[in-house]
Amino acid sequence: MTSNDRKILILPFALENDELRRGAEYLGRQLPVLLRNCFEKARPGRVVTSPIATERNGERVWLVHSELWSDEAAAKFAGERGYDAVVFGALSGPGRPGAERILKLRAILTRDRKVLVDKLVTGDVFRITRRVLESMGLYLPMTPKDAIALFEPQTTSAEAFEHYLAGLDELLVLRSEGMDCGDPAGALEPFET
Repeated sequence: MTSNDRKILILPFALENDELRRGAEYLGRQLPVLLRNCFEKARPGRVVTSPIATERNGERVWLVHSELWSDEAAAKFAGERGYDAVVFGALSGPGRPGAERILKLRAILTRDRKVLVDKLVTGDVFRITRRVLESMGLYLPMTPKDAIALFEPQTTSAEAFEHYLAGLDELLVLRSEGMDCGDPAGALEPFET
């Protein structure tokens, strides 16, 4: 299989601090969706993401992780679903929209656990998105410049863009079934919808 054939799963990003979970829990789900939507323009069907859900007391509930997935758990989760690589990360920082944050980003092959990306990215939602696109683009393969060009926000305000992502998140949680996670180790109680 060549890098042109590989399918990538982007897991929802963990939210490492309470302030971020309370003020911007949508980022954990919506940054992966944003990345997938960017890559869909150039590499249709190659990058997939979905929020993660489980059943509790007969009801579907959404999960928010509080810490970075382990390589083993992320690779197993993605590999069992037929993906060749998995991207996962953990965000920390303030909960207010438009704030600068830190993303610990990892990408690994599911079969042999080879690390493709291991980096710390800091900045607002625009900078983080561009740096992740640049890193992932090399794997798809795309030049960093071409990957970054896929991100075309319709505003220059990081705060306004995060409000947009929060609105999209409301629609996502109302319409999506999410991916099943029978053993949600590391997950917090589901967020309120």
